[in-house]
Amino acid sequence: MNPYEGLRNKLLTASADELGIPPSEELPDVWAALTDLGMEHGTATIATVADGSTSMYTSSGGGIIGAGMRPPIAEATREFLATMQRSLDRLPPAETAPLPPEGSVAFVALTRGGIRRVQIAIEGIDEEEDGPLYALWAGINGVITLMRLTSEAVDAEG
Repeated sequence: MNPYEGLRNKLLTASADELGIPPSEELPDVWAALTDLGMEHGTATIATVADGSTSMYTSSGGGIIGAGMRPPIAEATREFLATMQRSLDRLPPAETAPLPPEGSVAFVALTRGGIRRVQIAIEGIDEEEDGPLYALWAGINGVITLMRLTSEAVDAEG
């Protein structure tokens, strides 16, 4: 198993109890999420956890681990997960969480009751601001943007 698959599967097979993540008023069910982006040369996965932990890794190697140590990213992660909690009726229960094909995004909610997943084509999602999954798309893009800006700032300082 390559490191990407290992990191992704580690979260998919974990439980909130194992990781010491209690339910909260804002997140009674959702304790983490994976957002898988199908790209031309593989997949990028953004892992978000209720404790603020946030990482992004790619199937072709590389990524950003531990971005949630920065307060703005941890806060954006919690906001995204709250959106996921409110959107659970749009994510059907799933036994597995396969990677999406190129041009698609899969939102995978890790809940106290199991995995919930939905997959949608990326093309056109921005044009449907009132669409059922737009809020998830906007939320994860906020997390990604903060990760990129923070990474660029560190690179500039380095």
